[in-house]
Amino acid sequence: MKESNLVSQVTLVKLQRACRQRQIDELTDAIHRLELDGDRPQTRILSYTAIYLVYIAQRLENTVNNSLAELTTRIETLQELCGEQQVDYAIAGGFGVCQGVNVVGKVTSQILSLAVQFLSQSAALALGQSRYRGLPLFGNDLSEDLPAACLQAHESSIPAMELIVKTLRQEALEYEVRAQNIFDMMEVSIASVSGAEAMTSSAHFFMVIAEVLSQPFTGSGVFDNDPAGGAGSTEVRIARALAAGNAAAIVSEEVRLKERGRNLCLN
Repeated sequence: MKESNLVSQVTLVKLQRACRQRQIDELTDAIHRLELDGDRPQTRILSYTAIYLVYIAQRLENTVNNSLAELTTRIETLQELCGEQQVDYAIAGGFGVCQGVNVVGKVTSQILSLAVQFLSQSAALALGQSRYRGLPLFGNDLSEDLPAACLQAHESSIPAMELIVKTLRQEALEYEVRAQNIFDMMEVSIASVSGAEAMTSSAHFFMVIAEVLSQPFTGSGVFDNDPAGGAGSTEVRIARALAAGNAAAIVSEEVRLKERGRNLCLN
C-alpha cells in the first residue's frame, strides 16, 4: 500500500517519543532521590530549575502526542479519499508532520540534557556543603561551570531570562507567518506539501512552547499546573525564570537553524 512508508515512519516517531518519555520519568525519579545538604540557596534553585525543565519537556511531549494522534486518524481515513492526488497529498503532508515532530523531539532531548546538567550542579553544590566533605567546594583553576551556575541562580537573572523568552516569542511568530505564507503560495507537489507541512508543524510547536515559556513572566507568574502549585518563594520564582529562559534559548536556536537552512536552499 502507498501509505506503508508513512505508517513505518509514524511507528518510528512514536518509538522515539516513548524513549523520551522514559527519560522524563527516569529524570523525575532522580530528582526525587536527590539529597541536599547545607543552606546554600543556589543548591535548591538549581534543583528546582531541573524540575521545571522536566515539566517543560513534558509539556512539549504532550503536544507531540496530540499531533501523532491526529496523524494516526489521518492515516486511518486515507481509504476514504478520492483519487491518487488526494492520497499523495495526505501522505506527503504526513511525512511533513513527522519531520515537525522530529524537530520537537530534538528540542526536548536538549532540554532534558540541560535538566541533567542543573541536577548534577545542584548535587555538586550539596557535596561541597556536606559535613563530611574532604575537598573545598571551589578551587583556583579555570573550571567555570559550577561558579557560573551559582551566579546565574540569582534574582538578578530574571530580567535577562524574560528578554530571551520575549525574543523567542517574536521569532516564533515571524516564523509562523512565513510558514503560513509558504503553505498558501506553494505549487502542489510531494516535495512542497511535505516541506510546507513540516514548516507549519514546526511553527505550531514553536508558538506553543513560546506561550508556555512566557507564563512565568505574565499574569500570576506561574506555569499552568505549576509543579510548585503557586507563586512560591523567591527561589522558586528564580528557578521558573531560569528554566524558561534556558529552554527558550534552545528553542530560539532551533528556529534560527531552520531559517538558515531555508535561506541556504533559496540562495
